[in-house]
Amino acid sequence: MADRVCSKCNVDWQILKHDRFCGYCGCEAFGFSVRWEGNPLFYVGDETDTRELEIHVENTGATEITFEPLQIDSGGALTLSDTDKSFTVQPGKTHTAEVHVDTKTESQEKVSVRAKNAAPNPDNLKLLELQILPLPEFTLKPKQVSLEYPESRETETVDFNIESQQDSFHIEGIDSSQEWINDVDLSKAPESVRLEINCNQLKEGHNSKTLRFKLRGPSKPIEKKIQIQTKILPEPPTLFVMPEENLEIIQDRETSHIIRLENKGEDPLTIKNIVLDDSSGLVQLPDLEFPIIIEGRKEDEKEAGKHREVGVSISSVNILPGIYPINFTIISNCDTVPVYQYTLNVTVNQREKYPHYLAIDFGTTNSCCCVYIEKDDELKPLPLDSEADPPNIMPSSIIYRSHPKNEKFYDVGYDAETDRTSRDDGPYYISSVKRWLGFEWRRQFPNNQEWQPYDVVSHILKHIITKAEDYLEQQGIPSKITRCVITHPTIFTPKQRADLEQAFENIGISELILIDEASAASIGTIFAEERYGTPQTDYRLLVYDFGGGTIDIVLSQVTSDNNNTTIEPIARGGNPRYGGDDVTQAIVDFVWKEYKRRIQQAHPNLNFDIPYFKPRNIWQPTGDSKIDEATRRNAAILYRRAEEMKKELNTQQETEFFAPLDVVIENDVNTLQELTQDFSSVKLSREQFQHFIAPALNDTFTDIDKMIADNDEHLPDTVILAGQSSKTQLVKDMLAAHFQDKYQTNIEIRLDKDPKTCVVMGAANYSLIDSLSDEEDRGFKVVNLANKTVSRLGITRRRGIKRVFGEIIPKGKLIPEESVNTVTYKLNSVTPRIMVREHFGLDDDLKNTSEIASYTADLPKDVSPQALSEARLKMAVKANGKIELTVIVDGKEHKSIVEKQKPEFVDEIPQTESAIETGNVRALNVYQQEAEGVVRNAREQVSELARAYKDGKPIDLEDI
Repeated sequence: MADRVCSKCNVDWQILKHDRFCGYCGCEAFGFSVRWEGNPLFYVGDETDTRELEIHVENTGATEITFEPLQIDSGGALTLSDTDKSFTVQPGKTHTAEVHVDTKTESQEKVSVRAKNAAPNPDNLKLLELQILPLPEFTLKPKQVSLEYPESRETETVDFNIESQQDSFHIEGIDSSQEWINDVDLSKAPESVRLEINCNQLKEGHNSKTLRFKLRGPSKPIEKKIQIQTKILPEPPTLFVMPEENLEIIQDRETSHIIRLENKGEDPLTIKNIVLDDSSGLVQLPDLEFPIIIEGRKEDEKEAGKHREVGVSISSVNILPGIYPINFTIISNCDTVPVYQYTLNVTVNQREKYPHYLAIDFGTTNSCCCVYIEKDDELKPLPLDSEADPPNIMPSSIIYRSHPKNEKFYDVGYDAETDRTSRDDGPYYISSVKRWLGFEWRRQFPNNQEWQPYDVVSHILKHIITKAEDYLEQQGIPSKITRCVITHPTIFTPKQRADLEQAFENIGISELILIDEASAASIGTIFAEERYGTPQTDYRLLVYDFGGGTIDIVLSQVTSDNNNTTIEPIARGGNPRYGGDDVTQAIVDFVWKEYKRRIQQAHPNLNFDIPYFKPRNIWQPTGDSKIDEATRRNAAILYRRAEEMKKELNTQQETEFFAPLDVVIENDVNTLQELTQDFSSVKLSREQFQHFIAPALNDTFTDIDKMIADNDEHLPDTVILAGQSSKTQLVKDMLAAHFQDKYQTNIEIRLDKDPKTCVVMGAANYSLIDSLSDEEDRGFKVVNLANKTVSRLGITRRRGIKRVFGEIIPKGKLIPEESVNTVTYKLNSVTPRIMVREHFGLDDDLKNTSEIASYTADLPKDVSPQALSEARLKMAVKANGKIELTVIVDGKEHKSIVEKQKPEFVDEIPQTESAIETGNVRALNVYQQEAEGVVRNAREQVSELARAYKDGKPIDLEDI
């Protein structure tokens, strides 16, 4: 008969007395569990002797269970409440019984829980056990820990093993009495514990610490002491690289970046290799020699460390805009990171084209440039050299580095001037390079480079353009310069102009305007008067531009009509081989010769020298440091004081040179004062100074007379002096005296308001005609500018037995309309070789000419001697400036080809003794070739004289 109902299936299913499971839902009919509250641990000797504890009896079955009274089988440590009463527990419910625990003595206790009305079931009796344990006793091993670490180390980990006789105990945590421990790792307790030690809180030597172990059960922690012996070691080599988030560069630019490798340790750091990973080709590492040793900081230095800077070259030429991660792998003996990964993010920014021309006055001595600032409608000369005074005037000099400085293989301007006397780089200093355009060099440069004058010019121009682009970028103006207007000497040969164009082509500038310096000065002067002064209506203007390397003259007709000004240059002239540098050199030569004369007079038998080197010559060190230093010092003193003397003679009648010079006597350096006390200065009067410059200036005055004569004898109404050397008062005085003596008239002669920049300002104004729209007309125009022959072109002729210059194309002919002419020319063979010559003067003296190019023609072999004797020669200057030579025989034209375009200039810089010997051999070979040519010419002249004598012709002894 059923007497139980299942409490879980809710259908009043009857469970028979002996059923273990419900026949409807299958749940267990009978079951219970017994447990202590909180899984307690009790230890002898804790805070209190008596503790309260609970037993929980839970009915887990489907029917109610009645339990017999709880039975204790123990050593007397437990006392139960209500031990003589039975109790009933409904399904899913729990009965709680209180127990008193006496923890005075160690014991092992048992409690029996038995169900009364359960069917025969092995699970109707359950036992609970409880132990009163002795307090845990354990030791930490090792008793003392030794730590060795560098001062920079922040943490160390220490493992302690726990040795105990007891089976187990539970460690809940560890507290420390000092701020030593950052973290505790109990994952392996109670076998061992791991402590993270704060090294900054330890002192060197002995350190003692008490740890308090919190156990489950005891109310008090157990204290254990640990001993730590510390030793501070030298810092190991530690590589530190300054992080660089992003480096920006503009398109088509070159720059350098420094990677600073620093050793934060005390021991030496060895950089074994640096590997660059850059598929873009944006960055290039220099040639480095490994290993690189970086010494460590000293013991008494806390932060300072030694470092090594590695400069990388960055070129964005032909690189598209974008962000380029450049990866460097640095391999070293650094303990922490032996393989260091460093990433430099380079952002290449796109540049917009500057819409106007950059105007450049590329002077022999100094250069400047100018841009048009559209928002201000202003032409602005730009700062090129912060060390110069003023900064918008930069020396046109360059120095090439035998060892690149900051990854740059050359420096321009002030930096070049500063290092011109350097022992290593001094031989590679170049000034006045513009004078060598049109010539070839056989000159040695660092790293076996074979640059020609136009290459050197391109390097200087690139520096100027980069400076201008930097300025435009700073002003927020589109900065990519693609076109330029460049000034050149008025008397500049076609080949020189072609070389100047080649220099711009080297740096990617294809849109180019060439304008002669005097015409540019005219425009600058006229524009300034039109805009800021009281302009004249119709007049003739003569500009006399006396620069550092050339004298340029232009005579222009200026016509004003309805607020429009037309400038027509009608004649040009000047001297392409004389300038302010030559004036300075004349003063230096005068002082130097005077000192030498005085020393020779005082010491007739003394073998001595006053060494110095000229800026345009190559200085080769002797190897004797004292003599080389004296040479450099004398050169600096002579030229600096000569420039000062030029200025002083503007306001006074006499000046003097009083600086001490060094004299070399038998490889020993002495001073002038050591030789004699009788003379300490050399005086120079204004009259003597005028004597120095008069020959060259008088030649240019004659050129002015020819320009006036060729243009209706119409004198200029105004003469403007431009160029830095025009500030010399004697120039104005001599020019005024010439007009007074020659024409008995006083002509207004005035110095331009800014003779340094009027040339570049005029060039900039001229370029605006092209770059501005019709609506932005500047109110003036220039006609027939820089398209006339600037010299007389011809060949060698014979006048009797004398060789003279034979003009074919006169000076001042419009190119190409008027720059063509045909003359008779007797040929001696069917393969003639014809030398084209250039003459800047008015005479026919062959000595005053220079070779431009050598031409050869290949005529038919069946040409008769009569046809050769009646041949004609046609010469034409093309629009591109090139000279075309045509031989006409029997009415047929035969074009000639260029055999040699320009003469060579031998300019070699030996660097070692063997190189000096090689250089001397080369020079001797060149001199021998030149001597052989002289001998050949002499033989030809002797043969001609002999034939003339035989034919009874008169002989001019000057020809011999």
